[in-house]
Amino acid sequence: MALSVLVADIQARANVHDSAYETEIDEVVARLLPVVSYALRPEALASGDAGLQAVLDDGAADVIAGTFLAQHYRRPELLLSVIVGDLQLFPRRFESVADPSGLIAQGWLKLKPWLKPDSTAPVLAASGKGVPS
Repeated sequence: MALSVLVADIQARANVHDSAYETEIDEVVARLLPVVSYALRPEALASGDAGLQAVLDDGAADVIAGTFLAQHYRRPELLLSVIVGDLQLFPRRFESVADPSGLIAQGWLKLKPWLKPDSTAPVLAASGKGVPS
């Protein structure tokens, strides 16, 4: 089964209900859904289990919503500060500029059990090998 993420899902997670963002959200969905699908093991995508499909769709929606919000928060007009008399307003500072909402990390964490093995990860242990002295 293919992953399915709707624009309405992303709008709800990002708490963005303005129809002006629908095209931008649709573009993020179209760009990232194949990336998330590629990262998943084929047997997870081929499973007929409705519960697993719901978890995969949910994780993908989190990743996509988080990416949309990260893009949105990098808009130049949101980075301006304003001074009115003695009042100074500064842009919000985020712990992580790459994932300001935390949704990207949350989504990948949901998908982690079904991700393809990382072939670039270092081998930390191997059976039959002794610890060097």
